[in-house]
Amino acid sequence: MVGKTLRLANLLQTFIDKGALLSGKLLHAYFLRNGLSADKFLFNRLIELYSKCGKINWAFSVFDKMARKDVYTWNAMLGACCKAGSLVDAYQLFENMPERNVVSWNTLISAFVRNEYEEKALICYFKMRREGFVPTHFTLASVFSGCGALDDAECGRVCHSLAIKIGLDKNMYVGNALLAMYSKCRRVDDAVQAFRDVPVPNEVSFTAMLSGLAETDRVYEALDLFRLMHTSGVCIDSVLLSSVTSVCGVGRSRESGFTSQGGELLLDVYGRQVHGYGVRFQSEKAIECLQRMQHSGFEPDEVTYINMLAACIKSDNIEMARQIFDRMFNPSLSSWNAIFSGYSQNGDHKEAIKLFRQMQFQNVKPDRTTFAIILSSCATMGLLQSGKQLHAASQKAGLHMDNYVASGLISIYSRGKKLDTAKQILDRLPELDVVCYNAMIAGLSLGSLDEEAFTLFKHMRVKGVMPTQFSFTTILNSCAKLSSLSQGRQLHAQILKDGHVNDTFVGSALIDMYCKCGNMDAARQFFDAMPLRNTVIWNEMIHGYAQSGHGDEAEVMKNPGYSWIEHENKTQSIKVDHNFHEMNDEVGADNKGIPCYVQLLHLHHLKQVTDVGMRGEHQIWPACTQQVPSASASTTLPELLLLLLLDLVQQVDADTV
Repeated sequence: MVGKTLRLANLLQTFIDKGALLSGKLLHAYFLRNGLSADKFLFNRLIELYSKCGKINWAFSVFDKMARKDVYTWNAMLGACCKAGSLVDAYQLFENMPERNVVSWNTLISAFVRNEYEEKALICYFKMRREGFVPTHFTLASVFSGCGALDDAECGRVCHSLAIKIGLDKNMYVGNALLAMYSKCRRVDDAVQAFRDVPVPNEVSFTAMLSGLAETDRVYEALDLFRLMHTSGVCIDSVLLSSVTSVCGVGRSRESGFTSQGGELLLDVYGRQVHGYGVRFQSEKAIECLQRMQHSGFEPDEVTYINMLAACIKSDNIEMARQIFDRMFNPSLSSWNAIFSGYSQNGDHKEAIKLFRQMQFQNVKPDRTTFAIILSSCATMGLLQSGKQLHAASQKAGLHMDNYVASGLISIYSRGKKLDTAKQILDRLPELDVVCYNAMIAGLSLGSLDEEAFTLFKHMRVKGVMPTQFSFTTILNSCAKLSSLSQGRQLHAQILKDGHVNDTFVGSALIDMYCKCGNMDAARQFFDAMPLRNTVIWNEMIHGYAQSGHGDEAEVMKNPGYSWIEHENKTQSIKVDHNFHEMNDEVGADNKGIPCYVQLLHLHHLKQVTDVGMRGEHQIWPACTQQVPSASASTTLPELLLLLLLDLVQQVDADTV
């Protein structure tokens, strides 16, 4: 029974982490139906679930119906009230507790402080001390925060003495709260000493200390501290930047030398922060940083603007990138290239070409990067005439022999069915790299000249140019069209040797090649040997079986860790692991609980998962109902997920037996 409880508790914790209310309700019903209402461990977790989902009344309902309650039950309900902001209920509950521990006190004290009832928090703290409880670092951090808000430095000193006595003064959490308290109370010397006592100051420590120095006009000390923070690599957030901006504002009113020194440092930090957000694809934070920068009187330089563009582009926020670009007074070529790249990556090739023409009207001369991006956009849209104009422009600029530009020219002529022109461009290049070879091989493959594509691929290898994943993917497609199994095996051997065998696109192309060459055994053998298999790989294998008439092999594809669901004429491959995030919004807003169901399947290591067939005229998979007998071809996705959950809890029972 212990094992079953533990598994159900883990399952419930998954729902808590995901905020999956519907799943939790279903499990709650299962508990009641199977006589588990006396299990305090499970029902304490249920209170936590309903609390996290904002259902405080449901949490109270569970609490009130529990026949036996322990201190953890009371603490769970107390925490639920505090999180909901129901402090009257929380205090009443606290007073009625038959037994309290330090967690009970910490929960109430921190709730009072968070809700700006600092005096009540301190009263509660001293009552806790009178009853003989020893505070923890969480207690003291909340109390110091309350003292700071009340500007009660003397109370803070008393608590500081206790922290030293019980050995918590060196704790990072306590130390940061302590120096923040002294800073708010304008006891800056005490704050400086508390800062020095922090073993390894973090961004919270620096922010609190800088705020204290800024508020007391100790500008040079603040600048020195900021410089130390900047050089030590500590993360700089918006709160800290606000403090430093205040310091610089005070400095401006005093000496011009300080303005230059502090302003340059702050401008550098703003630029670095924008770049950091760009690297992490956090465009919204980068925009906020830019706005703070301008509000503080600092106009972004070219590098900052380019970093801003990069942040938006990497976050797929091309609209915001365009707004930033339009703000630029006189964008450089690098900025133009950045916005071209953004439109190209987002598939808006038409806008990239339109903007390129605008750049030409402003007499900005394109470079090799510009030509390569715009040529790629023209090739994608099949704009051969525009490609010819770009070819002429590249000749005029003396860039047509650049490999980067030439590869774009080869692509556009190949797609425009002008393979002879593409070959001429390739033959005239003094030195070929893999990009040029790839463009020509892709063009030949696209033109169904697969034998020539093979010949060029072999020539590339003879010349010592190493193929990329794109090279192998393209040539494998040619091999598949030729149904040349012997050449395909040779390519497979080269892929193994070159270390590309685990690449998703190469692996998918290999499976496709073996399937089209009629060797399903080799395709399956390669599929089974892959260490990681994503949706693309699974779909390729399914497609191969379907095209080769092996519908009876559906049972072979059952795999622990994957489930197949048809939704809106698409086969959804659900990978079961703790980091499942692949479904996203593909199955609609009403199905946000899907990751929870998939995760819980994994938690219990089910040997098989339900395979649900595609519905429609062209069936790839018949409906498989061995695991869920009540499912049918007309079962909707939400209904199916409900059946999966019910099947799971039955499996938990079976495992326990």
